[in-house]
Amino acid sequence: MSSAQAAATLDASGTYPTCLTQMNSALCVGVTVDDTAVARIARRWIIVQIAVTAPSFAIVPSTFAHHRMKRGSEPALPTCVLCRAVGATRTFAVTDRTFYRCDRCAIVFVEPAQRLSALDESQRYHQHHNDASDDGYVRFLHRLADPLIVAVPQGAVGIDYGCGPAPVLSAILSATGRPTVAYDPLFFPDTQLLDASFDFVTCSEVVEHAHDPLALFTRVGAMTREDGTIAVMTSFYDSPAAFEEWWYQRDRTHVSFYNEETMRWIARHFGWAVSFPVANVALFVIKASV
Repeated sequence: MSSAQAAATLDASGTYPTCLTQMNSALCVGVTVDDTAVARIARRWIIVQIAVTAPSFAIVPSTFAHHRMKRGSEPALPTCVLCRAVGATRTFAVTDRTFYRCDRCAIVFVEPAQRLSALDESQRYHQHHNDASDDGYVRFLHRLADPLIVAVPQGAVGIDYGCGPAPVLSAILSATGRPTVAYDPLFFPDTQLLDASFDFVTCSEVVEHAHDPLALFTRVGAMTREDGTIAVMTSFYDSPAAFEEWWYQRDRTHVSFYNEETMRWIARHFGWAVSFPVANVALFVIKASV
């Protein structure tokens, strides 16, 4: 394992991150590193913590107008769930949830203490009734499937990671000559698939549920072969100013929000290439090792 991959498993305190719900525990499977790598990463992490001095801003809930917070009045800000930046976040509130936007990677995430419990989260997922008989849902999935079909050849083997209660996307892709298996921690929990490797991995409406996006992308990256593709579909946020009226953030199971800037940070962090063939879709290509 490279030091970059090992770093992806460390949180701000230098310990390995753990997901806070049963679903996220299944989505974000950790990795281990040797003691030498840990020591090297720990030294780097201390330097990063000392170096981060970017100011914080607050956004007033009613007007979302930016104003500088008075020195000494800043609340304790959580570590970024993606890039692990400390003290470089902006805060704003919508209804009864508090959101943080990271200045470094541009992800927006919910206050960790305000996430749903594992039981409540599971119950909401069991209320989903999307299936192949729903023409609208099938059309929606084609927004991800169509550019992926162009990007990967027939015969490529893939996995739909976080498929939900109905493996519709895997059926669509398999029908085009790209055999695709389905994995979901609640509905199709075949954990043996997590140790396999694939030519492509799809994540349709998955990453917004991740409590630890860095661990999630680390996992799917490890499952993707060199020169393989990771296809991600999630609604990109437009701007923090429009967040209050954005329907997507009203789903209580949605806790991490991205835009193209965030996806580019992910690509840089892992050394991948990224493109955006259509709105709200990112295609990552795992570059071959030199």
